[in-house]
Amino acid sequence: MASDVSTDQSSRQPFDVTVAARDSDTVLKAVGRIVESFDRIARKWSAVTGWAPSVAADTLERARLDWSASLARTLALWVAEGVDEGPPDAQGRLILPWANLGALVEGAVRWIAAVNAEDYFADDAGCQ
Repeated sequence: MASDVSTDQSSRQPFDVTVAARDSDTVLKAVGRIVESFDRIARKWSAVTGWAPSVAADTLERARLDWSASLARTLALWVAEGVDEGPPDAQGRLILPWANLGALVEGAVRWIAAVNAEDYFADDAGCQ
């Protein structure tokens, strides 16, 4: 079976670091909004025992929303530091921001799932 995806590493275009430098103000504004969102989520949803359903409270406690808020603040490091294509750790410097974003997405999904789990399980059509 032929694949349309090229596996030839030499055909890949290098990451254009000038785009990040040119748009760093826009990126920093987006990072600020992400930080504000995770801070709001952590403040409201970190201590829900007593008023939220027990399943949601347990899930949210394990989700460590405080860690997500802290991790969101580190996004600015990746914008400020930038990526230099020269050093041998350039690929690692690209992987770490993506891992950071991945962890934040996972935290957001856990929050959404925990907050909506009881409604989802109560809906017969949703569970099928």
